[in-house]
Amino acid sequence: MRNRFALAAALFALLTALLTAPLTAAAAADRWRIVTTEHFKVLSQLDDRDTKSWIRSYDEFIAATSGALGIKAQALPPLTVVLFSRDRDYIPYKLKRPDGRTANVAGQFSRQPSWSVIGLSAEGDNEVTRQIIYHEGVHWLMSVDPTRQPAWFSEGIAEMMATFEQRGNKMNWARPSGAYLGLLNSRPIMPLREFLAEPSAIFNRDDHTDRYYAQSWAFVHFLTLSKDSSRRQLLTRFLQAFRTSSGEAAIQQVFGDDLPTIEKDFKAYLGQRTFGYISLPATAGAEPPDPVAATPDAVESALGLLALGADHRDLARTHAERAIQLAPTRPGGHEILAYLALRGEDSNAVAKHAEAALSAGSRDADMYMLMAQSYAIGNNSDRPDADATRVRLYEQAINLSPRRLDTYHRLVEAMFAHEKPRLEDRRFLEAGLKVFPGEDWIKVGIATANSRLGDRDGALRGLDEALRPDSTLDETQRNFAATLRSDMYVKAMNSEIQNALDARNFRAAREILARYRNKVDDDAEVVRFLDESDRQFEVQDLLERMRAAQKAGRTAEMRQLIDQVLANPALTAEQRGYVESLRRSKR
Repeated sequence: MRNRFALAAALFALLTALLTAPLTAAAAADRWRIVTTEHFKVLSQLDDRDTKSWIRSYDEFIAATSGALGIKAQALPPLTVVLFSRDRDYIPYKLKRPDGRTANVAGQFSRQPSWSVIGLSAEGDNEVTRQIIYHEGVHWLMSVDPTRQPAWFSEGIAEMMATFEQRGNKMNWARPSGAYLGLLNSRPIMPLREFLAEPSAIFNRDDHTDRYYAQSWAFVHFLTLSKDSSRRQLLTRFLQAFRTSSGEAAIQQVFGDDLPTIEKDFKAYLGQRTFGYISLPATAGAEPPDPVAATPDAVESALGLLALGADHRDLARTHAERAIQLAPTRPGGHEILAYLALRGEDSNAVAKHAEAALSAGSRDADMYMLMAQSYAIGNNSDRPDADATRVRLYEQAINLSPRRLDTYHRLVEAMFAHEKPRLEDRRFLEAGLKVFPGEDWIKVGIATANSRLGDRDGALRGLDEALRPDSTLDETQRNFAATLRSDMYVKAMNSEIQNALDARNFRAAREILARYRNKVDDDAEVVRFLDESDRQFEVQDLLERMRAAQKAGRTAEMRQLIDQVLANPALTAEQRGYVESLRRSKR
């Protein structure tokens, strides 16, 4: 999102109501043109010349910035840009402030794992508008990393990169902003402890929002482009800590007692006379395709996505239903209704609309994921092939979007319920491990598949690896994996012990127990079971030796063994009665 305050900034080298107004002109298809480029799709109210000029500039920015950051745009979710010619047409789709009122923004970015949408108005200052669309484009590029990011970094890095300009044979980012520096030097900055923990860049007062954007730009610039390289390490550590903890916890973990010193240095940085920026050789951009008239259903679907991204649910539903009326065999309206049903926690409606979208040819990976979930807890969960179908649906989602970690995690969980996996199912998880080599949860899924495919040793090796001390498993995942490993070891142990028991070799059975006990010592319940089994096997071993001595006529040995048996606290009442009667008979 980006408000109207004049933009500026710096790029860094990236660390190696119900709406009562009717839908009028904004949804009139004859006013909309559509262009599909290599990187995004644009629905535009501008004339063809201005639309192509806008696309040409945006394509240059996307290509240059993704190249500078090492981001593969092909790995990003599909992007739809809705470009309004007038702000009044854009108003119904704008984000809301915390108090529920419409935010004073001229552009916004909404992201889902399988789609992104940018909305903006081209009305007003051309320079401001240009940097607004660049800002929203940065959010899209940064969405290649699905992990949590603090609001100050998300907005600050977008502000820095949004200053992209191409001059002659050079592309520049990160030139300083006089407007931002003037704002920050004319009034007190937000205290860093409060600033770093703030969860949103949108405030009820526009001047607070302006100040937050300015300080976000400045603080990211301070951490990444100052001469002190240790500050870049602070940024890296903060982003890593923020992935799994609150803003307050990350502040304490990374800055700790040094925060006042950092704040003092930051204030001094704002008052310096010169700031660094980045310059790279320019590259030529491709000529965009000619705009064509947008079909009415395409307009409704795009506007529906924009409304959905801003959580205007009734407006999104209206557009979705119109899209279906106009083109019932196209997926756009059904996809929006599936997402709305998901937000309303209506699992049956989710499955209904997701299935309709897929039948209409949807290429949205989330539709497969939503359908898969219906085979776990929805109407389809009681089908005899539910577990196998659920696995296949997640695999189809992976085929469409192979770099989504959450899909692999869902596939792992589906694999736990799938008793008869195929080799192909395991290969999907192995492919996921290549994309995310540090994800130990995927290793747990592979181990599960290996176990059910008959490779118990390979499964146990995989679980041992996943449960190493520096594993990436969280506590719940670790407990599950440890239990799974214990169960596998117990099954393997039971097979060996049964062979020993069949031969009435209780001493060997005890040796087997001792060998496996070291492998499951992190499972208290299993350890208790093994200890109890060991005590019983000890008694059985003594009884077996006692009978052998009796049969061989070794009376003294038998009496000694009788005393040992009777002294064993694990002896059952029935066993004790038998041994005592035997002792009486030998007096």
